[in-house]
Amino acid sequence: MSTGKEVGKPIFSHPDVDVFELNYSHKRKVLTSIGFETDKQHRHFLDKETEALYKRLTKDLGQYEIAITSANKAEDKFMVRTYSDRSLGAFYFYDKNTDKLTKIADVSPWIQEKDLAPMKPVTYKTRDGMTINGYLTLPNVPEAKNLPVVINPDGVEWLIAQGIADPNRVAIYGGSYGGYATLAGLTFTPDLYACGIDYVGVSNLFTFMNTIPPYWKPYLMMFHEMVGNPEGDKALMEAASPVYHIDKIKAPLFVVQGANDPRVNIDESDQIVSALRKKGVDVPYMVKYDEGHGFGNEENQFEFYKAMVGFLNKHMQPAVKG
Repeated sequence: MSTGKEVGKPIFSHPDVDVFELNYSHKRKVLTSIGFETDKQHRHFLDKETEALYKRLTKDLGQYEIAITSANKAEDKFMVRTYSDRSLGAFYFYDKNTDKLTKIADVSPWIQEKDLAPMKPVTYKTRDGMTINGYLTLPNVPEAKNLPVVINPDGVEWLIAQGIADPNRVAIYGGSYGGYATLAGLTFTPDLYACGIDYVGVSNLFTFMNTIPPYWKPYLMMFHEMVGNPEGDKALMEAASPVYHIDKIKAPLFVVQGANDPRVNIDESDQIVSALRKKGVDVPYMVKYDEGHGFGNEENQFEFYKAMVGFLNKHMQPAVKG
């Protein structure tokens, strides 16, 4: 309910993006910084002491992104995490009193940064004129042209227009909503993709709404407003549910699901696989019975990625010229 009273002037705003965090010092009872993300995460400092702390850490760790993950009550000892586009980084301990920064451990020491390609920010326009921000990782090749591309997901037409993507070798892959986007991409733009990988994605908006877990109930009204309400938007929801339009799917599909998923019930994946197989379409289907909404077990992750690479290698080969 509006009281008609002003809440005060904004302390920060960005012309292009929303902020994602507001940080606070419990010891000093002051706001310290605001986080926002454009090409990468940035901070707007509200407090000189916090700004000085990040400047000190940047002096030694500036080639990486820096995040303070925890602090003691005195706020003079800090756990610090680094990361980058080619590294999961390391954990450090910083003692402000002694100004000593001590490395604790690398997160994934087996990953060699020199073996990985850099990720760069890109922007492009949508059909309705909006600016989309994304990231593009290109292989270390002399000329990045006419390449096979895995979309995760967005911006296919832009990549083709730039000459980067081979229009006959574009795959779409995503998890959760991205899994739905994969199914929708293969269904509603069937000529755009060579193949797709649906990871714990929604195939039927009606059954998805009916299986929302109790702790998501506060969001159900939001889903009804943004996605559709089964009672009044039946035609709209049916039109947007890939499982009702499988006859449009032309490209090979790989489906991956956790059997104990509380967010996207396994029935979502079962439905799309069953419907396609009834049509005589071969659909590889990986189900892990010890997983939920996304694989947490490292052995399962490795098995999934190995199967994904095999699937992509099979369906993303260049056309044989006669």
